[in-house]
Amino acid sequence: NIRDLWAVSLASLFVLWSIGQGLALKTSIRDLVLRSKSSKKSEIKTPTSWDFQRLILGAFIFTAIIGVFRGIIVTNFIGTDSDLVSWMIYYIICFSLIAIFLQIAKDGIVPLDTSWTKGDRNRVHRTGQLLILLIAWHLSSAWSRLFENGNSAMLFEEIILVIITVVSAVWAMSNRNRSSINFISKDTAILWAIAFGFGYAGSITVMSGLTESLPILGDVSQTLGVGHVLTAITLLMGFKGSISRPIEFNSEEE
Repeated sequence: NIRDLWAVSLASLFVLWSIGQGLALKTSIRDLVLRSKSSKKSEIKTPTSWDFQRLILGAFIFTAIIGVFRGIIVTNFIGTDSDLVSWMIYYIICFSLIAIFLQIAKDGIVPLDTSWTKGDRNRVHRTGQLLILLIAWHLSSAWSRLFENGNSAMLFEEIILVIITVVSAVWAMSNRNRSSINFISKDTAILWAIAFGFGYAGSITVMSGLTESLPILGDVSQTLGVGHVLTAITLLMGFKGSISRPIEFNSEEE
């Protein structure tokens, strides 16, 4: 009926909120690194294969640490059984996905560019490592929500992630507003970010309540898991663009 269709329509905004979360995180990290002094060093520094290898190493280490933290430390702390096999599978899948997208972005990590600077190398490395950490964390959150029972730590984690997302959204909208839309500005960024947070929470509530229409996503934990998958995919797909050289720099070179 119309009521159910309206509820499903509202719940579908959950997809947009999850993707928006990934975009906000990606944009804020890129801007934060670009504003750092280390990214502005003009000393010519030819990129090497080590620039790519250390990102692969970062993916290896971050994925392992997060897997151990969630699969052993957290489960022992809250008194639940640990499924080591499940988290080993998570490790293989997560590391493989990140490695694949790193390979796709390799031209931006080790470019054939004689004007590459030390600042460019620092920018790529720091942006890449932060994105890898977030991707591994969101995939681990999704794995925990979809394949394990919900626990008391889940709510605390979601609150922290929402706070980080709101802060990222404020940063992204107040520092990189390139649109001509007047109602999005530095003065209204906080209000829009708060609205984003409430919209995200509301869409989860509506979607989780549709136990009959959407039986797969009827559970709050599973709904959140799908959201984390969407956010991780957004970060993975935006990885290459996030480490790209700023347009302003290219314009100056020309």
